[in-house]
Amino acid sequence: MTFLQPNAHYEERKMHNSQHTNWFLAAAFATIALVSLFQDLERFNGRDDFKDQGQKITWVGSAIICALGLASIGLFMGLFLRHRFVGNLLEVMLAFLTVGIWAAVLPTIMNPKHNIATAGDFGQIINANLFVFPWLGLISAVAVLGGSMRLFFDRDVAKDEKSSSTFVSWGAFVATSLIVMMAASRQYEDMMCDDEDTTMCDRLQYATWVGAIGGFLAFLWMMWDLCLPNRFSMVETVLSILVLTAWCFGITYITFSDNAPAPTFSTLYFFSWGSFALAAGLVASAVYRMFGAVMPGDDYSEDDHVQAKEVEHSDEDDNDDEERGRGAVVVEDEGIAAVPPTTAAKAHDQVYK
Repeated sequence: MTFLQPNAHYEERKMHNSQHTNWFLAAAFATIALVSLFQDLERFNGRDDFKDQGQKITWVGSAIICALGLASIGLFMGLFLRHRFVGNLLEVMLAFLTVGIWAAVLPTIMNPKHNIATAGDFGQIINANLFVFPWLGLISAVAVLGGSMRLFFDRDVAKDEKSSSTFVSWGAFVATSLIVMMAASRQYEDMMCDDEDTTMCDRLQYATWVGAIGGFLAFLWMMWDLCLPNRFSMVETVLSILVLTAWCFGITYITFSDNAPAPTFSTLYFFSWGSFALAAGLVASAVYRMFGAVMPGDDYSEDDHVQAKEVEHSDEDDNDDEERGRGAVVVEDEGIAAVPPTTAAKAHDQVYK
């Protein structure tokens, strides 16, 4: 009896559809970012330092075109060759390259000194489309990479592996933490904090360290979860509580008060809140699994409950077979007797004259 097999097929189809949707979003966001860059060329042409900035604009445009090309390849291969592409090494490599391109070009786009998407001391947004959609493209690429790695390493939630459901969330937390680290370190350098010690510089230093350490620990847990699933799940609970505690202080230092380094909309502002929200979600998931493993009044866990369900359905099938076997074939013709069959399928073999 394979009670979980239909659910496994359903989850597989669901994952394939999710991967195709994420590839589509990655291509769409890259297209919008490219259009936003081209439409803003007039503003760049009006600047006195356009010649010096031309190389940066060329680099940004080329990188976005490459990301769009990779996302388009993934989109069409996921549509027409889904069973040979989705969850295979080729998709993992394609998603990894897409993430790498976005990670390489985003610092150039978001650097206030370049005046492409942000400007000013705190990195205020001057082109909302060029600010938002490259980040959305990166997030979609990270989602594709996380999903493809789950399938490639056979980490499907249909197999009732509790920790696999948070794998993508941990991957997103790694990405947001590293972005916070890079944004805070860049702002720390722009403010020349090495030459002076201020409260804002101290908070930027805290943001840099909490992003670096949190992202590194989350990445280590992801590798552990891939290699040894369902082992030491308490570690995930403790780690998620630690990173949430660190980000409770971090979000206060970074976005609140007059000395906050990210009081307005900026890269550091958005991704600090993103890291905090992801950490809170990870804690909620970990605590639910920890306390939900044994329900109040029950003496067995969720795994035992699933096994009991399998046995129950198996017994029901056996009972159905027995019920079908208890019937008798009644034949009205004279000279033909009926013998109670053992199964309905063999009834015709047991009728004789």
